[in-house]
Parts: sequence; C-alpha cells; structure tokens
Amino acid sequence: MSGETTFDVNVTDTRSADRFVYVFMAMLFIATAIVGFAPTSSALISAVVAGQRPAPPLVLHFHAVSMSSWLALLLVQTSLVATGRSALHRRLGMASLVVAPAVVASLILMSFGPIVGISRLTLDELTALHIDVDQIWGFLVTQIRAIVLFAVFVGWAFIARRTDRETHKRMMILATLAPLNAALGRMVGSSKTLPGGELFESHLVPDFYQVLLLTPALIYDVVRLGRIHRAYLIGVVLLVATMIAAHFLSDAAWWLEMGHNVMGS
Repeated sequence: MSGETTFDVNVTDTRSADRFVYVFMAMLFIATAIVGFAPTSSALISAVVAGQRPAPPLVLHFHAVSMSSWLALLLVQTSLVATGRSALHRRLGMASLVVAPAVVASLILMSFGPIVGISRLTLDELTALHIDVDQIWGFLVTQIRAIVLFAVFVGWAFIARRTDRETHKRMMILATLAPLNAALGRMVGSSKTLPGGELFESHLVPDFYQVLLLTPALIYDVVRLGRIHRAYLIGVVLLVATMIAAHFLSDAAWWLEMGHNVMGS
C-alpha cells in the first residue's frame, strides 16, 4: 500500500513539474521583454512628456499591445494547464487566432515602415539625420527572420494542438522566443556585463542569446525524458540555421545594393 502511494505521489510531482516548466518559460520571456525594453520605453515616455519629441506613432502602440497580449496569453495558458484547467485553456486558445496574426502584422509594420519612410528622404536629408542605409537594410534581415520563424512555429503549434500536445506546447514556446531577439539586442547593447556587448553590431550576438534563452527547457527535457524532444531539436536547428544565414546575408554586397535601390540612396 505504501509503495503504491509513493508511486502516485511521484507521478503527480512529475506531472506538476512538466506543467510548471512552461509557466517558468513564459515568465522568463516576459522578464526578458521587460528588461530589454524598459530603459528605452522609459526614456521615450520621459522625452514625450518633456516635449522633446512627438508622441510615438500608432504602429508602435499596436506592436507593444500585440506583443504584450501574446506574452500575457502564453502565461495565462501555461498557468491554466499547470493548475488543471485544461477545458478553459482550450477555449481561451481561440484567442491566439486573433493575437498571433496581430503580432505578425505589427512585426511587418515595424520592420518595413521605416524602410518606406527612408525611401521618401533625399540624400541630403539622410546625411543630415545620420541614417546608415546599410545598417538599417542589414537589420531588416533579422526582422524578417523573426517574422518567418514566429509564423512557422505558431502554425505548427496550431496544426499539432489536437494530435500532438507535446509538440504543440513546445512550438508555442519557440514561437514566443522568435521575436525576442529585439529585446535581447537592446539588453546586449546597453549592458556593461553581458559578454558580447562590444560586438553589438553583429546580429549573431543577440541571436546567440536567443538560443541560450531556451536552455532551461532543453535541460528539463534531458532530465525528464533523457533526450531533447524532436520539436525543440527542429526549433534549435531552424534558429541556428537562420541566425547564420541572416548574419551572412545582412552583409552581402547584392543585398546591400538592393537596399540602396529600394530606399533610393
């Protein structure tokens, strides 16, 4: 009898840990976004209040709301599963069909909006504003990477939601991780302690930290399953492969020449 009781307790503890590791990852992602964007957001608000700059465009508010909603939704959904409220989790999951497209739309607007604005400037205006066309066009590759990966991982998660729940929940983690390189880039650029700060101009640095951010989930899989789940393996391969591709593409002569043609510089 005591042996059976012990077994039941161990199974319950293991299942509880399985559920709460996703809550931890959601909280880790939220903390990363806050730490990454809080300094620039605070400085922006202060400048607007002081009348030193105009209020930010609506697209920036849209992006902030959509990304915040996605992060909040991930935390709520993982918490519902962790506390055994799976039915509510499934009903609330329909909200992702609205929030996920909003995130994609906001990322596209944030990425290509500046390109459109710069294309309307003259060469003299570009010089006066100290705008580096090569840097902006090169950075666009990283933004495109985030958009594509987010869309792929969310789509995969949606397809697997009924037939493969283990893949579904891991793909949701990977999808949320995909756009976080923007927050990580700000963290690396402003930090005096994080290794790689002096290499901020390289897109590989924040993207490396992006992969590193997944480490707790990978370690848990190894401890719990004895291996890394195939969903994470696929995710890491895609993250690393696109990270390397983006690094080389952002500096490719033909790509930079395209940027000058598009932006008319």
